[in-house]
Amino acid sequence: MDGTQHKGIIKNQKKQAIAFAVWGGMIIAAILIITTIWVSKSARVGTRQAVNRVSEFYLAELAGRRAQVDSEE
Repeated sequence: MDGTQHKGIIKNQKKQAIAFAVWGGMIIAAILIITTIWVSKSARVGTRQAVNRVSEFYLAELAGRRAQVDSEE
């Protein structure tokens, strides 16, 4: 094997390594984006549920106190 063949092989290996790194990076980025969207959606749903529960609790307490005040009068 002469020097030019060796350089060609090294150059080809570098191209393959770069291509592998680029594709791997793109796959990792896609996974991160998809999981971020999924977690964000789950957090939004959880927040809505929590707000609804607190609102229901507040309204129930408010109605209970109003009933208590009405019964005292």
